[in-house]
Formats: sequence, C-alpha cells, structure tokens
Amino acid sequence: MAKKPTKRRKSRGSSQRTSTKSNNHKYYYEQGIVKTKQNNEVGAIKDFTRAIQLKPDYLEAYYARGVLKSAQGEIEDAFDDYNKVIELNPKYIDAYIRRAEAFILMDYVQDAFTDCNTAAELNPECVEVFLTRAWAYEIENEYEKALEEYDYAIRLEPECADAYFYRGNLYEEYEEYEDAIADYDKALALDPNNSEASEYRYDCMMQLNEENSTGSEEIVLLPGNDDDSENVIPLMPDLFDEIIHELTDEDIEHFENDIEKASESIEQDPEDIDAYLERGMAKGYLDDFNGAIADFDEVIKLQPDHCEAYNLRGTAKMSLELYKEAITDFDKTIELDGDHFLSYFTRGVAKYELGLLEEAIADYDIAIQLKPDAFPPYVSRSLAYMDLVRFQNQCLIILSVYN
Repeated sequence: MAKKPTKRRKSRGSSQRTSTKSNNHKYYYEQGIVKTKQNNEVGAIKDFTRAIQLKPDYLEAYYARGVLKSAQGEIEDAFDDYNKVIELNPKYIDAYIRRAEAFILMDYVQDAFTDCNTAAELNPECVEVFLTRAWAYEIENEYEKALEEYDYAIRLEPECADAYFYRGNLYEEYEEYEDAIADYDKALALDPNNSEASEYRYDCMMQLNEENSTGSEEIVLLPGNDDDSENVIPLMPDLFDEIIHELTDEDIEHFENDIEKASESIEQDPEDIDAYLERGMAKGYLDDFNGAIADFDEVIKLQPDHCEAYNLRGTAKMSLELYKEAITDFDKTIELDGDHFLSYFTRGVAKYELGLLEEAIADYDIAIQLKPDAFPPYVSRSLAYMDLVRFQNQCLIILSVYN
C-alpha cells in the first residue's frame, strides 16, 4: 500500500499560495492597508512598493505610500508619489491636497497655493482644500486670509472638528485666547479624543489667567451676586475661599467675635435666620465644617426654600469630602435658582471628584454660559476633558487586549 503523499500535497499547496501572493498586486495593496491600520508603517510601505512593482500604474498604491511617507517625514519621497498619482489621474483631488501639504513642508508655499486652487476647482465644497490653503496663508503670516479660509470651511461643514481645532491654533498664535478657547471647546465637543485640543486649551487658560492675575496662582476675583461684592473662587474650591491668605490671629479673632455675636442673637431669637447664616459661615472660615453644616441645617428647617443655605451647606460638605451629599444640596440650590453659577461650578467639581467626568463637564459648560469671564470653570473643564481622554484611551487598550 502506497504512502499518502501528505508532504507533497502540503508542499504543492504552499507553493501555490506563495505564487499567488507574489504575482497579485491587489493582495499586497490590501496587506498594506491592514498594516497601516495596525500602525505598521514600515511593513505597509514595503507592501505598497511591492504592489507598485507588480503594477507600475497602481494609482491607489502610490497615494497610500505617499501618505505614509509623509507621516514618517520622508516628504520628498512622498512628493514623488503624489506627482505620480496626478500624472496617472489629473483629477485626483486628494493627491493635490497632499502635494500642497508637501509643498508647504518643503517651503514652496506658492506652489501649495496652486495645488489648493486646482483642488478647489475640482471640488469647491471639499473642506480639506480650505484647511490646507488656510495653513499656507498662516505660513505667509496672512492672518485675515487664513481666518477667512477656516470660516468658510466651517460654513461648509459645521461639524468638522479639525476646522475648529486649526482655527483655534490660529487664534492662539495671535494671542486671541478667548476665541481660541471657544474653538477648542467646539473641537472637543465634536471629538473628545483630541488630547491636543485639551492641552492647547489649558495653555490658553493659563495665558488668560496670567493676564488677569491678582498675584495668586490659585484664585481669581469674580463678580459676586451683589453689585458691590466680589467672590474669590478657587480652581478646586474648598470652603468660603474669599480669604486668599492664611488666617492671621486678627482674622481668627474677627470670626470668633462673629460667632459670639451670632450666638447671642440666636439666644434672643432662635428663629434668626441671618444669625445662623453668619455663624455658619464664620465656623466654615475656622474649618469647623460640621458646626457650619449644623447652622445651615437650622436655616433650612426654618426656611426650606432658602437657596443660599443649601449652597453653603453643600460647599461645607465638599470640604469634608462628602461629595454625594454635597451634590444633593447643589441640586436643590439649582432647583431654587437655575442661574446659580457657584452651585453649577462646585457641583461639577464634586462630580469630578467622584469620577463622573462627562457630568462634571456638563456642569462646567453651564457655569461658563452663566459667567463667560469666570476663569476657574474653564480650567476645571480642561482637566476633566484630559482625564476623560485618558480614561477612554485606557478602555480602548483594555478592549484591544481582550479582543
């Protein structure tokens, strides 16, 4: 009985597969795409090169290889690939855009304008054309023209995160920090994974804070509820940080006197709401947060709809790290006063501390709408965005491991 020719069949099958691969330009192109998605740029370039060797007019392979070479900084080699694509298809708009980018990187800006203009003629509604031409104008220090290009791109595609991000870059470059922050906000809303937008936005906030600095790196003065008052709001508020320095003996004596006077008033009138509020705030300044909470409790018993008592009690609970209880108080404050800036902001901080990043960002958004000139919510929101991006990236890594 003859032996089964297992090895011969296996060898022949292997030979057939190798032969099929070695002569199939589409196979190598598809493998190049797979490796590109796997961030294996070197392997992908080799596959695209092999596809081109097998099919010298393989337009898609030239283009894909050019994009990867650009990403690796091999601009001149990428430029040659884009030239070949345009030679094979003079109406291939993406090649004109990529070649324009290569021209900019090689300091041939006028040639970049020519390619952008050609691409715009081929497709007047291609957003990327205008983003690239805006970049060229930026290189030429033509601020107004660059801004017009970004504005037009956004009109064409209002949900284009890159357009807002790059326009934010332009504003930041020209120290128009508030406009830059607004654009970074929009870019992050459309693409929360844009970590650069978070970082640049934070830089802008630091610049604004420096310009408006009061001499303290951790607090800023903001308009208060009354026309003649001011609140000092910390970046991550503790309790009643209207005091921007450590308490002196004189400060301590002042608050102790306030407590004594308020206590006397309460003895005379156990329903004196103002006295409970004054005593609770003085206790808070002296770090007696439990005592402060007890006084605010009395206010709420006497007047269940006293908005500020809920806010102050929530703030005191924040100092004790009772974040869930604090949120309940801020919820009530907002229920009573839907425009209560401090409660939205501080509730956002409480949610941030509990890891509720998206909810914290939503509260910071409202705080910023209520007081666009208030600095701390911008910084806190930036920190929340950065943590959210890190969290999402960690989730992607975990998922990739299990998949």
